[in-house]
Amino acid sequence: IEDTLSNIEDSIAKTINRIILTKELPRKFSEDHFLIILFVILTDIRNPTTIVQMKNYLEEMRKRVLELDPNADTNKFIPNPNHDEIIRLLFNNILDIAPVILDLDYKILINKTSTPFISSDFPVVKYNQYLELKKWPHSKTGYGSSGLQIFVPINHEILLTFFDKKIYKIGDKKKSIHNIINIKNINDINKLQFLNCINTIYFDEKT
Repeated sequence: IEDTLSNIEDSIAKTINRIILTKELPRKFSEDHFLIILFVILTDIRNPTTIVQMKNYLEEMRKRVLELDPNADTNKFIPNPNHDEIIRLLFNNILDIAPVILDLDYKILINKTSTPFISSDFPVVKYNQYLELKKWPHSKTGYGSSGLQIFVPINHEILLTFFDKKIYKIGDKKKSIHNIINIKNINDINKLQFLNCINTIYFDEKT
């Protein structure tokens, strides 16, 4: 798996570096756009927390089946994969997830304040202000959820954001870049990184 990922990540790194150097996004539905989508999904599903979440999800399914029928043989309905099998299962989902979020609009947020963006050991933050306000009782951050928002810091100055354009508006619709001059906006984005992290926050000497 790691050998295959290293080849993919080489292409992804070139695309990300171009974004940092030019502060321009690839044309939507281009090969580079797909590579950025791949970068987000890979960074998300490779995290140990995602593996734990999958195990917990399967366990919750077993509990629910037993609540409905205490005599049910859950092994017939719900798989009990080991660690390696869960990793393979997650990676097999990549090509199913990618088309689901290709329609999200995406922009570069440029930090023009004196407070840098921070990152963490789980840098892909999925959020959903729309469903939070609706008090939606179920999962709010599934890749197919209406109102999904994704925030991924690239460095202290640049952050990639993906969002449901039917619900949110960020800056000028005709521009792929939006400058942030309000420190409160930066702090709110950084809070999401802090809350999403497992153990470690990453920052530079300006923080």
